[in-house]
Amino acid sequence: RRRALTGFTPVARRSHDMGGKDAEPDDRSIPPSYPAAAEGQVACFLRYIVEGAKITRDGRLLPFTVSDEEARSVPAERLLGMLRGEGIDLEAFKPYVFDQPHDGWAVLKEGITFDMREENTQRVDIKLVPSWDKTLLPSNVRDVGNEGFFSVGVMGMKHEANLGTLWRSAYQMGAAQIFLIGAPKFVKSSTDVVRAWSNVPLIQHKDWAAFTAALPYASQIVAVEMGGEPLETFEHPKRAVYLLGSEVHGLPTAVVRMCHSHVALPSVRY
Repeated sequence: RRRALTGFTPVARRSHDMGGKDAEPDDRSIPPSYPAAAEGQVACFLRYIVEGAKITRDGRLLPFTVSDEEARSVPAERLLGMLRGEGIDLEAFKPYVFDQPHDGWAVLKEGITFDMREENTQRVDIKLVPSWDKTLLPSNVRDVGNEGFFSVGVMGMKHEANLGTLWRSAYQMGAAQIFLIGAPKFVKSSTDVVRAWSNVPLIQHKDWAAFTAALPYASQIVAVEMGGEPLETFEHPKRAVYLLGSEVHGLPTAVVRMCHSHVALPSVRY
């Protein structure tokens, strides 16, 4: 059936390739039970991932309801508002929605509407694609053999002594670079006893936008924070940018959600 250019049918309840290989859900997993929609309401879902993530493992599901009348034409503005409410920076990430009738991805923008009345179309799948320029690979990022590269950094570092520890550890582990986001201007650290600064460059970014604008081509941001996939089972990207939080508060939840993946280090006390 032909549709108006301004209206898309959201994807049916099946998986699509969203930039990463799908993984089958565990059959033993107990599905949650959502409250039934009130009379005259339609229960809907928005599911989103960052490009490169696995939809069945990393997709974040947001339930919402619309009236029977609203279900005829749910505006993209509502979905964009839900993404912003999750802390997604839509300047740094461009949202794409799967247009099933035309079998392709379309930019999710104001003016697009969704008909949520049809059977098995009460979910919209969205892929967040980094909007920074990924055509340039910074010269200060060096490739480690044929195995890719990695960099590691901290958002909101508070203490100069920790920079030296980070620098020394990065040097010992073969990091291509280290970086800081939103931290005071740091110089050589007294705890950098191996003069790592002479071998591993430090890049300082004013804020999140500056950081994402400078990411290497085809790299993936990995949030290192409690609550992520255990380190023992985590599959490391070949071009990884590991992001840690401040010594006081860790990484903000909104930042974790904007990363491609989330890993947790083993610990005894937490």
